[in-house]
Amino acid sequence: MDILFICTSITLLVMETDHNVKDAFKEGHAAYNYLFGLNVLVIAFFTTDLLIRFVTWPGLLNFWKNLFNILDILSILPFYVSLIAEAFEDPTAVQQQEHKSYVVLRVCRIFRIVRV
Repeated sequence: MDILFICTSITLLVMETDHNVKDAFKEGHAAYNYLFGLNVLVIAFFTTDLLIRFVTWPGLLNFWKNLFNILDILSILPFYVSLIAEAFEDPTAVQQQEHKSYVVLRVCRIFRIVRV
């Protein structure tokens, strides 16, 4: 099941950075709600997986020492940061540079393949 969500996440990431498709990820586009919903589903799966591992991990310090746990946190963090940023954003401000930094962090999702 993990591999399905990982592949979906990578596909969304590639689509979002492709110049021919990235307009579909902007509000107002016909496919935006479907793509956003799929992204929410993928992030919810990864977040649930991470929270279960966090709660059941033998020792809190050992959890933070595991590189894959850190990569998993870095892979879902941009989604939550962008939600918070959008809630407080100025509608007239240009968000292009900030968006690029989120994409760089989202590349950490690719490292999840190593775990599978």
